[in-house]
Amino acid sequence: TSPRVVQPTWSGLPNTLRNFLLFNGTTLSIGTWNTRGLLCSNRQQRNKKLGALKIILGHTSILCLQETHGNCAQVNTYMSDLLGRFWIFHSPFLDPFYHGGVDPMLDSEDCYDFDPAGNKVDKATGGLITLVNKASANFEDCSCETIIPGRATRLTISNWGKVSVTFNIHNERLTPAQFLVLENRILADVAEAKAFPHRFTVNIVGDLNVPPPGSAKRKLDKPSAEGPAAAGPDLH
Repeated sequence: TSPRVVQPTWSGLPNTLRNFLLFNGTTLSIGTWNTRGLLCSNRQQRNKKLGALKIILGHTSILCLQETHGNCAQVNTYMSDLLGRFWIFHSPFLDPFYHGGVDPMLDSEDCYDFDPAGNKVDKATGGLITLVNKASANFEDCSCETIIPGRATRLTISNWGKVSVTFNIHNERLTPAQFLVLENRILADVAEAKAFPHRFTVNIVGDLNVPPPGSAKRKLDKPSAEGPAAAGPDLH
């Protein structure tokens, strides 16, 4: 899909994509892009996507990427020229069906790897990257937590007693147990934002794969002439 950039205005409304917190005297703009394989094996396609990424980064303080593919070594190699200007937080997709070995019938050699903990990393699918402009936040002010490997992360930026939380989510093939964990994490932060709207905000971005209320499912071979319903004030 095409990149989407959100440049929020500043307000004390924690249930929107507006952000009122100032860090280092600068405002924050948040972008999201499902890259459909940013670090794919095809060099021409990969270079084209990386070129588009650099253009988008000129307009955002925080950029959340989904379906980046690749492992940590590839992120460090192909995005090394960004390390001078951005903090890069990577969450690779871990194979949920790995039980201690490689299946020669399913796994091609260039599609998997293992992280230092021995977890099997599926380089051909999933993966999240969150980039934070160094002009917007110091490294010691940032904390990025992996909630579901390659599917959901939580970035926290804290400064001057204020906290801005950004969830980077790819809602794809989550198990009910995983979704419950993510939902409870979001609801806890939303409750905090409602209780302290002048010092705590929550931003939820990514490829959510949730249709707006009132919209019915449609078959791809039978498109509807009607446009989608408006999402309304609630987050969906």
